[in-house]
Amino acid sequence: GITTYTISNQSEMEATVNKFISSEHPAFLVVKLEKNTCVNPKLVVNRPIEDMSPDLDRDELAKEMLIEMVEAVAVSK
Repeated sequence: GITTYTISNQSEMEATVNKFISSEHPAFLVVKLEKNTCVNPKLVVNRPIEDMSPDLDRDELAKEMLIEMVEAVAVSK
């Protein structure tokens, strides 16, 4: 029973996002990407949501963090 908005191509993006944002009720926004699409920033396993890849300068990140920072861990690509 939750409204779902779907973006399948770039020409639909602005109108669909505006409808989604204007919704007065909970809704899902589905963005369909082509298989080889590169998306940045990326969430990194075992890191807070603010600490995404590509990495920010650690001092800049520390200013933005809502929780205490964890020690950086190398992530294989």
